Parts: sequence; C-alpha cells; structure tokens
Amino acid sequence: MKTINESNIPHIHLKEQPHLVKEGVFILGEEVWSTQKRIAKIYGRSIPTINDHLKKIYKEKELLKSEAERVLFITQKEGKKEVTRKIYVYNADTVIAIGFRVKGEWGKEFRIWAREIVRESFDPKDQIKHLVVKPKQIVR
Repeated sequence: MKTINESNIPHIHLKEQPHLVKEGVFILGEEVWSTQKRIAKIYGRSIPTINDHLKKIYKEKELLKSEAERVLFITQKEGKKEVTRKIYVYNADTVIAIGFRVKGEWGKEFRIWAREIVRESFDPKDQIKHLVVKPKQIVR
C-alpha cells in the first residue's frame, strides 16, 4: 500500500470554490476533478458500482491510477467548528471512462453526447486517422 505524504496533498477550503465543492467537483491546476459520489449521481448509479468500474479501469490499464486519482483535504464549517476531511477525486478522463461502461439511460445519454463531441471536433479525415491507429502505436 502506498503511503500518502500529507504535506503534498492539495488542501481546498470550501470558501475557495464553494459551489463546486458542494457539487463534488473541483478545479485543480487546469483540470476538473470529481468525487465518486458525484460521478455516481451523474450516471444514476451507486457508489459501489462506480467503485467496481474504477477497479476494472485500473486493472485493465485503461487509465493509470496514479494519474487518474488524487487525494484532497477539504475544510468546511460544520456548526461552529472547522472540519477537515480527506477525500479521493477523479479526473475528467476517469469520468469519461466510467461513462463508457455504465449501462442504462444516463450511460446511453453520455455515449450519445461523446459521439457528438467527436464528430464536431474532428473532420472526417482526422476521424479515419484515429480509427485506424493500431493499439501498439498509442504511447502512454
């Protein structure tokens, strides 16, 4: 098990990103991160289901856990005292990867949205290039 050096863990105060933190979404650096609870809400699934998808994503090496997952400290007021909690967050690549695995209406809606984004983002010649690349040519 990997030891977490707590001095290297980003610390976010609720007042810095109040709306986003409340929704379980965070902006760190230039990237969007989200909690398992929020991802479960996005796709209408339980947290254990999202956790199962995460385990498979990491096991199959679709994403590297060290790049897709972060630990944060969140400080917020609860009553009269300030409470700090450690939470795990997942980057946008992870949210997308889960979207391709989730069954049901939300998963279907996500896949429709993703296809539209790909179609809008690339002209047909670029789409062909991406589809004919052999997996061994993809460098990670």
